[in-house]
Amino acid sequence: MSDTLERQFASWEARSPVPSPAFNGILKAVSKLHEAVSGVLPPQQMYKLFEKITSVLKEKLKVHLVRLNVSSVGPKSWVVTSELTFYFNHLESLGLGGLVSQEEFTSGLWPAR
Repeated sequence: MSDTLERQFASWEARSPVPSPAFNGILKAVSKLHEAVSGVLPPQQMYKLFEKITSVLKEKLKVHLVRLNVSSVGPKSWVVTSELTFYFNHLESLGLGGLVSQEEFTSGLWPAR
């Protein structure tokens, strides 16, 4: 999944439309993985798996925010926040809400100014 995230972020830009093709690709990969493991893994292991994926997403996103020079203020930060809202709403729709809040996720996400 780490490679999938990296591939999607390689072409991602913090701009409209939201969700971007990159985040749509991420959501599609998350859905496919969820479908593949939902009948196999017990709920606790599935939560741990998607917690790890969300953690890797944060680390990859941090790198790309630096690459794109996106700070915590300004129009690009709103795009990032909107993308993340789609991500967390998608997790919720898969029954994986509550892994980590969007507020917790964004803590420490933005590059230092």
